[in-house]
Amino acid sequence: MSHTVVIESVDITSKSALKSAVRELIQQHGVKGELKENAKPKFPPGYGLGYDGSVCDYVLALADYQMDIGFKKVGRKYQPIIDNMMNYAPLRGKSKSRNDDGRVGKLLQMYAKHAAIEAAELDGHTVTDAYEDEEGNLKLKFAVA
Repeated sequence: MSHTVVIESVDITSKSALKSAVRELIQQHGVKGELKENAKPKFPPGYGLGYDGSVCDYVLALADYQMDIGFKKVGRKYQPIIDNMMNYAPLRGKSKSRNDDGRVGKLLQMYAKHAAIEAAELDGHTVTDAYEDEEGNLKLKFAVA
């Protein structure tokens, strides 16, 4: 029986922001793993309704879990493929969502943070701080010229 699902609620379009998000999760949030390119995520045999067993563009290979997280490019965006029965605890963050995207809320939030910083810098702005408030909302501070 398959529990793999594709998360479509967040448009992951920047490879560099995805890489930065994973790097931050590993270095600062206790996630044990690595981001691999052109790899197959580990899912037990028989999983396949949300994942066809093919190579993903990126895989967050998680050392402490039976399942990885795949990122498959569809059009302009990379769609995360997860096991929706898995408790990816350090990737959940403060998300209280019971939806599939809540299972990896911290990962999606870190991606949004790095994508926002990247977009701001491309527009000529300087981000001076990026942090979470007490409710887990992302806050960015910009330098004013």
